Formats: sequence, C-alpha cells, structure tokens
Amino acid sequence: PRPFRKATLVVLQKAGKRDLAKPRSYRLIALLPTLGKVLEKVVAVRLAKLGLEKGWIAEEQFGSVPGRSTSDAALTLVHDVEAGWTHAKPLTTSALTFDVQGAYDAVHYILLICHLYEQGVPLHLLRWILSFLLERLAGMRLDGEEGEMQAVNVGIPQGSPVSPILYILFVAPLHRLFGPAAMDRDLRRVRLISYVDDNLLYVASNNADQNARILRKAYKEAHKWAMANGLRYDAEKKDFIEFVAPRTSSAVAGKIELRDGTVEAVEKMGSFRWLGVHFDAQLRFKQHVGIIAASAKQAAGGMAMLMNTQKGMRVSDSRRLYIACIQSRLTYAAAVWWRGMEREEPGRPHTRRRRGSDGRLQIPPPDADTTKKNPESLANAKRLESAQHAALLRAFPAFKTTSQSSLQVEAACPPMRLVLDHCLDRAALRIAGMDQHNAMRARVTIEASNASAILPSTGTSRATTPPVAFDHSRNAVTRPFSTRLTALARRVPRNIEPATSSMQQGSAGALGNHPQVYIEGRADWKLPGAGQMLERTGDSSSIEIYTDGSQLDDGSRISGAGWVIYQEGQVLERNHQCTGQFCEVFDAEAVALMQGTVRGITLASQLNAKEITVYTDNQSVLQSLRSMSSRSST
Repeated sequence: PRPFRKATLVVLQKAGKRDLAKPRSYRLIALLPTLGKVLEKVVAVRLAKLGLEKGWIAEEQFGSVPGRSTSDAALTLVHDVEAGWTHAKPLTTSALTFDVQGAYDAVHYILLICHLYEQGVPLHLLRWILSFLLERLAGMRLDGEEGEMQAVNVGIPQGSPVSPILYILFVAPLHRLFGPAAMDRDLRRVRLISYVDDNLLYVASNNADQNARILRKAYKEAHKWAMANGLRYDAEKKDFIEFVAPRTSSAVAGKIELRDGTVEAVEKMGSFRWLGVHFDAQLRFKQHVGIIAASAKQAAGGMAMLMNTQKGMRVSDSRRLYIACIQSRLTYAAAVWWRGMEREEPGRPHTRRRRGSDGRLQIPPPDADTTKKNPESLANAKRLESAQHAALLRAFPAFKTTSQSSLQVEAACPPMRLVLDHCLDRAALRIAGMDQHNAMRARVTIEASNASAILPSTGTSRATTPPVAFDHSRNAVTRPFSTRLTALARRVPRNIEPATSSMQQGSAGALGNHPQVYIEGRADWKLPGAGQMLERTGDSSSIEIYTDGSQLDDGSRISGAGWVIYQEGQVLERNHQCTGQFCEVFDAEAVALMQGTVRGITLASQLNAKEITVYTDNQSVLQSLRSMSSRSST
C-alpha cells in the first residue's frame, strides 16, 4: 500500500570522534509505518528461509541471516589462519578488509530485481519487492524540523526489516568470483567473508609477496564487479594484515598496492578492528582484552550516579544493569579470543604403515592427547577480573576495600574466567546444532580426524571449501594440531537437532495426535532399593520410569545418567550412559529423563501400555521442561 511507502529520514550521528562538518559523519535512518514493517518482516523471514534452502545466500555471508553472527565470521577467519599454522612450515595468511560506501543507498531497484530473477526468486516475491521499492516518498527530520516529502527512486530504506536480506541477495554474486568455482587459478585460493557490507578477502601461502599479489588481483575483480553494479568501496576504510605464526621468522610484504591507493600492513605489535574484534598479527588478542577492559571501566563510571553505599536503585536492578551493559562488553565474541586456562591438544595421526609386534604392517594409532596451558589466558583473565571488580564496585553498594571474591559472591557474579568458559560451552552447543551448510560446521566436519571427538558429517555441504587444510604429516609433529573452532567442537562431540525442526515439518493434524503430557508440581516418592516402593494398581497398561543423574566428586567431574523401567513390579530395562566431564548434574538428569522416556515410549508401543509415569528427583529439570527453557550451565 502507498501509505506504507512513506518514510521519515532521521539524521543520527555515527559513533566515534568524527568531523561533524562531513556528511559521512551522519547516518540516515528511515522511520516507516509500524503496520508496514510487520508485513516487511514477514517477507524478510520468507526470503531468508528460501535463500538458505535454495542456496541464494552465500554461506560465507554472516549478516542478517538466522543462526549466523559476527563472532561466527571472526571465528571462521581465525580457524583458517590457525589451520595454516599446523603445517611443518607455517603458512602466512594475508587479509584485506574493505567496506561499501553508502551500501543501502547505492542499490538500484532494476539491478536488484535482475539479480533476484537470475537467482530464481519466485515471481510473486519479485512483484512485492518491486512494489516495495517503487514510488517511495521520504522527508528528512533534522533538529526537530521536518522537510517536505520527495520522491526517492534509488536505494533501499535503511530501517526496514527486509532491507538487509535484499542487500545480501544483491551482492551474493560477488562471492561466486572467489573459491573453488572461480575461473582464475589464483582466485580459487582466495576466500571472501562478509557481514552485510563489511567484507574481508584473505589468502594463505608460504610467500607473503605472493599473497599480496593475489589479493591485489582479487580486489581488482571485486572492484570491477562493484562498479558494474553501481557500488563503490570506501577508499579510507581499508585494513591489511599479515597473520604470522608465533615464534617464527616469516617474511612479510609490509603493504599492498591497490588501484585506489596503497594500504600499509598492520604493525607486528598493532591491531585492527573488524566486526568489533581487535585482531593482531599473532592472534594473541592482548590489545583486544585491554580495549574491552577499558571500555567496561568507562561504562561502569556512568553507573556511579545510580547507586552508592547510602542510596540508589535496587541491588537486583543494578545487577541486571551490570550484566546487560558491562558483562556483555567483556564477553563479546569470547569464543574468538578466549581459549580457557588449559586446552586439550589432540594427538597427531600416523599416515605410514609400520610393522607391529605381530609382524604385520599397519597404521599405528594416533598420538595421545596432551593438556597444555594457555599462558596468555591467565594475564587476560586478571585484566578482565580487574575491570569486573571496578564495575561491581560502581554497580553495588560496596566499599572500595571489598575483596574481589567477596564482592563476586555477594553480587552473584562469577569470576570472569568462569563466565568466559560458559561462553565457550554455549558456542560449542551452537556449533553442534548447526546445519551442514554452515561455513563453521563445514570446517569442523572436514577436519574430523577423530570421529569420536569431532562432529560427524550429516550430508553434503554447500559451504565453500576452506583455503587451507590441516597438515596431517609427521613432519609437522611439533606444530599444533587444533584450532579454536575444533577445540569448541570437541566440547560437544555430537549432532544436536533443533527442537523446532520436527514441529515445523509437521502439520496441525500431527500435533493433535501428540501424546498428552502432565507435569506435577511436587512428588513424594522414594527410589526402589532405597526404601519403600510406590503403591501399584496392578494395571498392566501402565509403565513406570525412574531416572537419575550424578557426578563424581573425585575431581574428574565425570557425570552420568541412569534409568530403570518397571511394569507391574518387574524390571523391563535397566541402563545408564556416561555424559562426560563437560556436563553438570542438571545435564545428566535431563539426559536420563530423555533417554528413559524414549525407551519407555518404545516399550509401551510393544506392550500396548497406555500410560507412562516418569519419576525424577530434579525439580529444576521439570520446571525447565514446563517453561521450555534451559537452566544448565552448558
């Protein structure tokens, strides 16, 4: 409808210290009618779903796509860099970042429709998009004054829910210029990672000068494509960095000469910012930790006016404010730069046959895994906990002499090293639940040298093959054999199917046939063998399931789940499962509840039982099932 095509352009100043006399220091945000944005959101969701299913969206495009984020893009880059460092002679990875100038405003609707038509977007969606972009009216609001509505014939409105997905579909052909399907031999070695209009080209080899030459050619092709489609890259927003393995003496190019200027490489002890993460040449992230710690302290200073030891806001509200404003800064993209205090380094496999004790030639088993400390993590944890302590002193009514541990206990805020480990666990769960087409999941699957430790493949992936694979030869036995990404995958070494996938695929009729489930608020019962048995009615149509989970307290932190299934006082099945050292008792209880229920449903169908009663002594698990939310630490 025409009323939905009217927008008010609000002028907002961009963050940072900028020259306010330049128009580029401001951003125009389109305020659109609310009802129209609801319709645009529906179309955006449908376009994103179709784009992922049909392959219209590049797998290396991490912006405005469900299930992808800035940390995923950064972690993909870090993995490819560290994969090159596993070689006997570590590879140097050179990367070039560039930004599109006025990305949304530069998209022409005719070219957009042509690109979408070539990719196979249905005609009814093309008609809707064309109607959405034609005959638009916009008026500017500045300093409280509004201008007249004028016709806008170019660009897509920045502020609409459908604009980001339209833009990434528009630039999808750019990704096809690089990778294994490229026409040029050199461009097959180049990879492009994007987050909407933030792009990064990178290539790895043993020669830094060769990397610079290939990147120069790749940027030339990208620039040529951009000019043909009405886009222009910002000459000032470019960074060039050469990732060199620690404790090596690899030569670097120092700069790269492009058609629109020369870009100097980031200094060895310097860093550059991309997607909110400050990268250095050796991926130590010392500068990043220092910057976010200073940012957290500065943000905490603004909380001093809200509370002191005598008056101010409630402590519960202050804690929520701390978690939202301070802790979120300290943990942003933690999976990229935090590796934990220790890491498990997997053993390198053998590739040549050797004669065993029985005289036969066979491939020996892989080397044993080793535990190694991360020396930089201790220093980073101390800096972050210092920033956390300063923020807690501002956010809570505490004296300056209060110790860190006491304040953390009273504020119910764990030490930063535990919070960051929790972030790693959450990232590992995300990776385990990703589909096979995700770029991160594809990299983990390719490096599955140990099927019991890395996520197995679930099918053919559309993701572009990584530029560098692990060096499995024995010549590189002194080099690391893992990356941050593969270490995360080993935390949850199994596939997790999304809980909503079966419901989305089923129909309303199928939901109507789902068994009815009742969860009691309280239960007073004792386990068999530990006391009195429950009263039984003698009804053979009922099955009872008893589940439990526990964890060893000998320091190994190994947990396990167990379940017993009864019918008329007879044991039908007794089983257990080890859940490993990365699961808490809550997780073991949930696994026991799930496995016992699954086995109970199977036996009930075989024995024609009509009712299944499940008993567990963990009320937290039941409450999580009732609210459909997870309260586990992992």
